[in-house]
Amino acid sequence: MLMSIRDVHVSTETWRFHCVTCSHQWDQDFEARHSDGPAGSSIAWSLDGVASQPPWVDRTCPECRSVQVRALPPDTPIPRPR
Repeated sequence: MLMSIRDVHVSTETWRFHCVTCSHQWDQDFEARHSDGPAGSSIAWSLDGVASQPPWVDRTCPECRSVQVRALPPDTPIPRPR
């Protein structure tokens, strides 16, 4: 019997968000499960303990409900309002 082994690394990443419509800014902590196995590598995301899309997919501004939101990787400065 052949067993497959996966190497899993879990990290918490704080993503920054910027609404292009109203300039609201906020941070959210996502858990990223990085795994490497025989079929390749993958990342599974969760938000508040629930499986979620990656941080850059389907974000809505909590202030104005706009979907014109930029997701910025951890440690990226938020753009200044124009």
